[in-house]
Amino acid sequence: MKKKISLLLVVAMTVISLSACSGKKEDAPADGAGSAQQTEVPDDSPYKLVMVEEPKPSGQGTAAPAADTGAAAAADTSDPYKQAAADTSDPYKQAAGGDTSDPYKQAAGGTTDPYKQAAGGDTSDPYKAAGGGDTSDPYKAAGGGDTSDPYKAAGGGDTSDPYKAAGGGTAAAAAPETEAPEEPAGPYVPEPGEGAKYTVTVTDDGWVKIENEGGETLGLSQNSGVKIVEADGFAFKDLNQNGQLDVYEDWRAPYEDRAADLVGQMQGAERAMILAHGGWDGEFTTESLAADDASLTYLQAGGRGGVTRAISMGGGAHAKWANAIQEGAESCYYGIPAMISIDPANISGLIETLSLASTMNPELAAQIGQETAKQYRAAGVTALLGPQVDIASPVMNRAGGTYGEDPQLTLDIAT
Repeated sequence: MKKKISLLLVVAMTVISLSACSGKKEDAPADGAGSAQQTEVPDDSPYKLVMVEEPKPSGQGTAAPAADTGAAAAADTSDPYKQAAADTSDPYKQAAGGDTSDPYKQAAGGTTDPYKQAAGGDTSDPYKAAGGGDTSDPYKAAGGGDTSDPYKAAGGGDTSDPYKAAGGGTAAAAAPETEAPEEPAGPYVPEPGEGAKYTVTVTDDGWVKIENEGGETLGLSQNSGVKIVEADGFAFKDLNQNGQLDVYEDWRAPYEDRAADLVGQMQGAERAMILAHGGWDGEFTTESLAADDASLTYLQAGGRGGVTRAISMGGGAHAKWANAIQEGAESCYYGIPAMISIDPANISGLIETLSLASTMNPELAAQIGQETAKQYRAAGVTALLGPQVDIASPVMNRAGGTYGEDPQLTLDIAT
């Protein structure tokens, strides 16, 4: 069987070969060169591909050009890059003589290009007159002569450049005198006026507690610069320190009106800064923030939100640090309070996250949530960045902060 198949394949291949040989043969060009194909191109194309030559045996002549009127390289001038010697519209094809409109081709002739005259002759290029002659370029008169360039008069002469007169010279180099800032007036404790409807108490940690009858209880720093203004016998914090009661400072006004008044006083860039929420990068301290503290700098620039990483210092110490932050916030930028946020963190040992979820008791979770909130507020934290309601999986780095892998249990515990 295999021999029959092989014989059939041989017969088939022989028939195919004979069929190919019996086909009509193309007439060869008269000069014996390989055949050439004429390439059709649009008349408006600047790229005239005259012909494409097929490979030919070594020693044979070149293919004769076709008799197309647009095929000759010297005839069609629509493509200047195809005409090396005819069309002179391309000055870069004329290296010597002829059209001299390209000055960069004339190294020795003409004086229109001042950069070709290194010595003498046309001195219109002051950068070539390095040793004398035309001194209109003050940067060449380094040792004397024209001193109109104050940056060359380093040792004296013209001292109008304060950066060169470092040790003396004219008073232009001295910084303008400014008035010394006023010294702080000292701790401020408001004194209720006649008919006042509020009381004032200084707390053990130095803060001022103001209780309005039937109204808001206010906290005030003695050192922030903010004073109290009275209206209808009640006390209000003059947060923007303009000496009058603004709507946003009036705790009796609706929240919407207060917010609209504050935003109306702010510029666009100031509103944008309020949206910042970063970290408190200054020193952890239980005293007032230093003038160069990074957290105070952030507050003065308008930042108001940040995550605390210092709760591990203890609730009491953290509360004093939070008071220092709020004192800085009260002193500037419309007196807007700071928002000190925190990731879920254990302060007192109450169970949380996976341990809390393992109880499968939503009522217990609600009670623990309320107690945790009290602890956070006592420590000066104003926002919890939680609960973390991601569904746990084996690939999560923070699975321990979730309520497990059960979506329904997570919903019940978190809400």
